[in-house]
Amino acid sequence: MQRTLVSAIARYLGKSRPQPGDRALRNIPADEHQHVQRAVVLLRLAVALNQDRASDVLRVAVKVYPKRVYLEVEPGRTGAELELWSLRKEAAYFRDVFGRELFCTLA
Repeated sequence: MQRTLVSAIARYLGKSRPQPGDRALRNIPADEHQHVQRAVVLLRLAVALNQDRASDVLRVAVKVYPKRVYLEVEPGRTGAELELWSLRKEAAYFRDVFGRELFCTLA
């Protein structure tokens, strides 16, 4: 079962989003589908924070509220504009999965 979950999560790390009828989710119980979606969006945020060797992120501060989540990214000496842009691209998917708005800023 763990391999099936990991393969489903890996399948959706690109641009596509998990859909109930997808082959990757067929062998996963329906009550686990939400866990797959959450893992996918969180891993996409992690990937967004590591976009380019030239830019770097030193620290991320997270503030969670009932209707929103704030990510404050502390850039390294070369900046983190690409990472910030990538995080913002995932904001709509984050809202769909967690039901909260995602706001990302540089510290």
